[in-house]
Amino acid sequence: MHTYTRELLRAETRQETARIAVEAAHDVIDAPLAGFHDYDPETNELRPLALVGSEPDALDGPPTYRRDPDDRVDRFVWSVFEAGEPLIVDDIRDHDETVAELSPSRSGVVYPLADEGVFVITALEADAFDASDRALVDIITDTLLAALHRVERERLLQEREQQLTRENDRLDEFAGVVSHDLRNPLTVARGHVGLAAEKTEDDAVSSHLDNAETAFDRMETLIEDLLTLARDGRVVETTEQLRLAAVARQAWNRIDTADATLDVRLDDATVAGDRSRLGELFENLFRNAVQHGGESVTVTVDALGERAGFYVADDGAGIDADDDARVFDRDYTTSDGGTGFGLRIVRDIAEGHGWTAAATDSEADGARFEMTGVDELA
Repeated sequence: MHTYTRELLRAETRQETARIAVEAAHDVIDAPLAGFHDYDPETNELRPLALVGSEPDALDGPPTYRRDPDDRVDRFVWSVFEAGEPLIVDDIRDHDETVAELSPSRSGVVYPLADEGVFVITALEADAFDASDRALVDIITDTLLAALHRVERERLLQEREQQLTRENDRLDEFAGVVSHDLRNPLTVARGHVGLAAEKTEDDAVSSHLDNAETAFDRMETLIEDLLTLARDGRVVETTEQLRLAAVARQAWNRIDTADATLDVRLDDATVAGDRSRLGELFENLFRNAVQHGGESVTVTVDALGERAGFYVADDGAGIDADDDARVFDRDYTTSDGGTGFGLRIVRDIAEGHGWTAAATDSEADGARFEMTGVDELA
């Protein structure tokens, strides 16, 4: 039993798990027939996934149990499955004479496994299974149910990982297109405008060319933001324990903060994250505070108390109540020179870590951006 239990906990597929369980019942309990019938919610059937023993011929092949009130054998198994309680039959003739006439089995144990299916062992003679056998079936079915749940979790995890890989590959492809296919013609256009500016002495033409250069600069900014979006839209796969205060202060020192003040109140807080992308999150929030709150704005970084997360708040002009839900949209900006990508990048970085970004008012009537769902914050 110990050997079979270890094999069950190492099984990689649903069918392999069922096969090991029925072999355990057949070998350890010496059950003439053992089977696991998998529940199919689409067809509402209990289909044989694994069967071992000497009775399949007598049963005219592995049975599939359907929710059919006209079939007494099907109804018999279905009633156990739906009730969710094991049924031990010492002699089927004493339990249900009609079923006894339809089935070659005289005794058996039917174990429902939640919504996974039913585990059945039967014998041709009555009173084939004693208390010890039933205790062993308890162990087999408990382990089988745990193994089935584990296999399903691992399957879903593998599908999720494959989906993330496909999404990341698409983002890499997008970043390549942005970097190469947009930058190359932009460089050519900038070069031609530069040559034209050198050769013209017409002030009106020079003014138009200066406007073109300004447009090129804005295009370069947009391209950089698009590349950042592509990179930060990826799910974070590798993290390290980071001190939020240190990451915030480093981000503050990397940007032009004018006469603004940074107040960090969570010196001991750590979080599992990507250092580069978390730094970009703070940089974008700090730029937003300075740009919209004024050059002398005070920016506060602190934990959310009992809530799992942290916030960045300022004492600037704040956010219009109607715009709270829109500030993270790609096209949202209240600045003539803004691209609308800054806070979108913040949201993508947060979601890449599995967090949720939200905007609200600060206690000083400024803007406050909260990152919640940060389970690793300590």
